Amino acid sequence: MGMLRAHMEKYLKNSNVVLDAGCGPKTRYFSDLPQNVYGIGLDINRENVEKAKKAGTGNTSWLVGSLQNFPFTEEVFDLIVCSDVLEHVKEPHKAIKELAMVLRKGGTLLITTTNVLNPEMFIDTRFPKISSMIIKRFGLGQFFERTYRFNPWTLTNEFGKYGLMVNLHMFGDPPIGEPWLFHFLGLKPPKIYYVWIVFDKLTNVKIFEKFKETMFAIVKKPS
Repeated sequence: MGMLRAHMEKYLKNSNVVLDAGCGPKTRYFSDLPQNVYGIGLDINRENVEKAKKAGTGNTSWLVGSLQNFPFTEEVFDLIVCSDVLEHVKEPHKAIKELAMVLRKGGTLLITTTNVLNPEMFIDTRFPKISSMIIKRFGLGQFFERTYRFNPWTLTNEFGKYGLMVNLHMFGDPPIGEPWLFHFLGLKPPKIYYVWIVFDKLTNVKIFEKFKETMFAIVKKPS
């Protein structure tokens, strides 16, 4: 995700130890770490960890573990990345408590997660079989069950419980693929795609932006 990656590069300048919480099988956030920064990738899926380990660099380690029960002591990491993970965790409130615990004073947590107020996300939460069918129909990869979704206020309040400060940004992603993909494949976008375009433009207005589908939070722990 471009926005998260850009901010990560900014905060890496003052970081020594970085965590990718829920890293998955790829090393998208650890592909070019500075030599003075050590990265730790953690995922609950052992197969994901093994794939990430094979593609990793020399200054990284990879662990199998849960966000709900970190195998770390308090205040270990200067920077934590948690991208599109919270909505798949069985107990996301516990995961946020763990993230707050392992973040050092003065450290930063960069997190993305989907917004339950968005109509598309609401339908996905209430009717997961429909989402699964759409994903399989358009070949968008594996369907992962969503267990919980926050909204802008509940996400901010949850981090606030642990004294963390949140700067929240809202933005939209196409529900099916990317514009360049349809052009590249010579395909006509489905009608729902145009509905999303109209909705995204409407939610660019300040009063409606809380309905965008993705939340990007820059979370700070006071020194």
